[in-house]
Amino acid sequence: MAEKVYTSLANLSTDEPLRLRFDPEAQQLFNEWLADIEKKVRDDHTLSPPLVGHLAKFRSSLPTLAGLFELADRAAGTAPLSGEITISLAHTRQAAAFCDYLQSHAQRVLLLCDCTGDASRS
Repeated sequence: MAEKVYTSLANLSTDEPLRLRFDPEAQQLFNEWLADIEKKVRDDHTLSPPLVGHLAKFRSSLPTLAGLFELADRAAGTAPLSGEITISLAHTRQAAAFCDYLQSHAQRVLLLCDCTGDASRS
């Protein structure tokens, strides 16, 4: 199965690029998720600077992951891999859950290495 997905995606034409967009419900989920990330990045002063920097990079992570999940499932099945592709709510939820996992993992890593961003502690 993995080989089929990889081969299908590797053989996409660069002459006819895919256009991905969220379906309306997925777009709403993304907007809410992005607002939450922006609030954390801009307003949560309890977060360490390295974690804030990490979270700021998440702005593009969810749409990228959701698009990859959509493409992988299409490549594994029979759905077309051409033209405009709508990213489903299910794939957007899957990407949001993975981003939540990545955030929790980053928090644990930063706690373990004591990466608080506080230069006075060195």
